[in-house]
Parts: sequence; C-alpha cells; structure tokens
Amino acid sequence: NAAGVAFTGVEPSRILSGISRERNGVATHHAFMDAALARRLGCRFDLVVVRHVLEHIHDFPAFFEAIGLCLKPAGTLVVEVPYLGEIIRQRQFYAFFFEHLSYFSAQSLGRLFANHGFHIRQAEFVHPEGGSILVQAARSPAAAPADPVDCGPAGLVSLREAFAAFRGRFAELVRQEGRIAAYGAGQRGVTLLNLLGATPAQVAAIYDENTVYHGLCTPRSGIPVRPPAEMGRPGAPETVLILASSYDRQIRAKYREAGRRFVSLSEVLPETRRGG
Repeated sequence: NAAGVAFTGVEPSRILSGISRERNGVATHHAFMDAALARRLGCRFDLVVVRHVLEHIHDFPAFFEAIGLCLKPAGTLVVEVPYLGEIIRQRQFYAFFFEHLSYFSAQSLGRLFANHGFHIRQAEFVHPEGGSILVQAARSPAAAPADPVDCGPAGLVSLREAFAAFRGRFAELVRQEGRIAAYGAGQRGVTLLNLLGATPAQVAAIYDENTVYHGLCTPRSGIPVRPPAEMGRPGAPETVLILASSYDRQIRAKYREAGRRFVSLSEVLPETRRGG
C-alpha cells in the first residue's frame, strides 16, 4: 500500500474476500485459515491480526498451529474477541448465540494462548461488539492480564436477574403501547426476542437495512423483517425498540423523519448499559 506495508488476507466468505481484493486492493485468499494454507504462505509475517474470529473457532490447536506456521518467530499476534466481562457488566443476557462457540475473560484468553505457545503482552478493552478485549501476544513469556470485571459465577447469576427484570419491563411496554416494532435483525436482537418469547402480536416487524433479511421472518418468533422505509407508513407501530443498541444514536438520527418514538434497551432496563 501507500505506506509500503504488504498485506495478505484470508477470508472464507466469497463475497467479502472479493470486496477485499477488488475494493481494497488486498491480496486475499478465499479460504479458511489452516495449516495447509499457512505452509503455502510461509513463515514470513511480522504481524497476524485476527479480529472477531476466535469466538467462532471449534479447533483451537489447529488454528494456533496455522498461526505459528506463518508468523515469524519474533512476530506479533493481535486478537480481538467479545469480552465476557462487558457482557456481564452491561447485563447483555442476549449476547449468547449459536455463532459464538466460546466466550472469553482476560484470564481464560491468557490461558488459551499459553497452552499454544503464545503469551499476552498487552490487553486493551475496546468498544466493538458491545465491549471487546484486544490483545497483543508473542512467543516470549509475559505476565497474564487481569480481569477488571468479575467473570465468575456471581457475575453470571446477575445475568439471570437482569433477564427477569427485562422481561417484566418488556411486557409492560407492550401493554402500554399495544403493539411495537423493533430495529436490528442481527444475532443479538433475534436472540433477545426469542428469550422473551415475543410474537408478531407483540412485535409487528423488525426493521433492518440488510436487504438479505427483507421478506424473511425471524427464526422461532416468526416476526417479519421489513425495510426501514416501511417504518413511516400509515398503520406502522408508533414505538420502535432499538435492538442494535451499539448504533442507537445513528439509528435515531437517520430515521428521525419517520416520526416514530425510539426506545433503547437501557430505557426498558436501566441496568443494561449501552452495548450489543
């Protein structure tokens, strides 16, 4: 690139790997990262960046073997994953869904790395995915990072308490409004509605900008997913619950002209801080 840095990408999605090559000019392999691909790439990289991938991995030994084969001995591994501590702190009981096979505290992430020959040198807590941990690791030994949030059993019990409170407040919101709509048909939003046992009689529609979802219904709850343009049509619910709460401010600003009352998750349950 213009900075003189050579990038190589690995992406199993055909669409995203094409965008990476054609739009961003990055030499990208349409493949899963494994030992065979790592051997073809060679041990030549000073830096390997893995963002929001590790939580989807089912075979950690194979994954770290591949990373070890293509990273130089003195190279740096950067990994970002959703942080369990933020899930607990923000009471994100809806953050557990099928696409994430693992959830990490700083302590458990440090142990995982150490088991495969890497050691975390630096940890930073950042905002993506409702709260994530971003770590830099290398092969040289280093002190394991500490958790700023209690990720033990007491923290997990608090999620159950938060859910019970949220369910009551949600039922009250529907009782007051009659029928509402929602915004955000991503994994967390759909998981939340399923946890609540929401029905189309309570939530008329979920608005989402992703055209792939339009015309479909959410699994189990059977709530139709509509284009945001339908938000302002006559007869549409006056109240819209924002499920994609990481984008709360942007959603309110973009659809202000629709004349709807937007409600954030934090308004339904004050203990639930902004996330997800």
